[in-house]
Amino acid sequence: MTRLALCALLCGLTVLLALLTAVIQSQNRDHGIALDALKQECDVLEAVNGGRCERILARDWSPLPSTTPATPEAADKGGARTGRTATP
Repeated sequence: MTRLALCALLCGLTVLLALLTAVIQSQNRDHGIALDALKQECDVLEAVNGGRCERILARDWSPLPSTTPATPEAADKGGARTGRTATP
């Protein structure tokens, strides 16, 4: 009798565990679908902001106009100011 009761209890717990697993799996699927929609929304925002970020970085990291001489004569004038002579 004890063996029959223990086997019945073990079978009942196995069925209960299977049902709980099915419920949790269903909830996880719903959460996964919601997270996927959120990820797709974030991907769209990243694509939109990516172009803007590239334009901003290109503008922020471009060389300054006053640091790059436009002609070699301008570079020679800068050398005369510092006491260096221009090479012919």
